[in-house]
Amino acid sequence: MINVKKKGNRGENNFSNWLVDNGIKAWRDPASGGGTREKSDIGNNLNIHFEVKTVKKIGLMKVWKKAVYECEKTHNNPVLAIHFDEMPKQ
Repeated sequence: MINVKKKGNRGENNFSNWLVDNGIKAWRDPASGGGTREKSDIGNNLNIHFEVKTVKKIGLMKVWKKAVYECEKTHNNPVLAIHFDEMPKQ
């Protein structure tokens, strides 16, 4: 059985590493979604709220509404990064 938390963390790490490899200053926020800090899964210098999902299937509207809601607080632009389980890494 896959640990969902570890799977999500791995997806966020992979995506933040991909951004860095492509010249964007980015980092995985270890407290993403928690506390009073930024709620984005990936911290960055682009004014973008990244919501990263690693899933088998997804309720797209629910995830999009959450990202838009979080952006209202930070005044950032929402971006969903979705990796489906059966897709290759890149």
